[in-house]
Amino acid sequence: MVKRYDEGGYGLSNMEESADGSWVDYEAHLMVVMGMEQLFNDKVAALQQERDALAAEVSAIREQAEGVYAAGYNHGHLNTVDGIAYSPGTKDEFYHHALQVMLEVETPATDTFLSAVRAEGVEIFATFKRQQEGKARFGSTEKALLMAQADEAFQYAAQLLAPKGDSNAE
Repeated sequence: MVKRYDEGGYGLSNMEESADGSWVDYEAHLMVVMGMEQLFNDKVAALQQERDALAAEVSAIREQAEGVYAAGYNHGHLNTVDGIAYSPGTKDEFYHHALQVMLEVETPATDTFLSAVRAEGVEIFATFKRQQEGKARFGSTEKALLMAQADEAFQYAAQLLAPKGDSNAE
């Protein structure tokens, strides 16, 4: 916490500690600024790690998509080029194979990111319900219902953010 000062009765030479003073101790202020800079740098580093993880997953998905294309080429287009008739079951077979290939891609960073986006939306809804609750008449059924809806929404947002398999969040 930064100590604040105000001019005493005799100008700058007589500074007095004051909770809402317009002057601060330079060293204390510098420590606060340096702490904020470290928090900012930590957040930037975390965002860069998240970006890198998402980019790696996109690359993996692209590789899998190439496999899906190749599977389709081998099951359909290639056969028609070679003069072999396209069989009716080939499309369903290819679709099943394409799903199998794409399901092999694991995307934990993408899943985490999307869960955070979903949770943020639910939290916005919960906050809206809290605001409505604040406007409702004290002791009314409406107020109780809005409070329950907001609580439930905040709990659901926490579940969305909880790691998979965390039974404490449910």
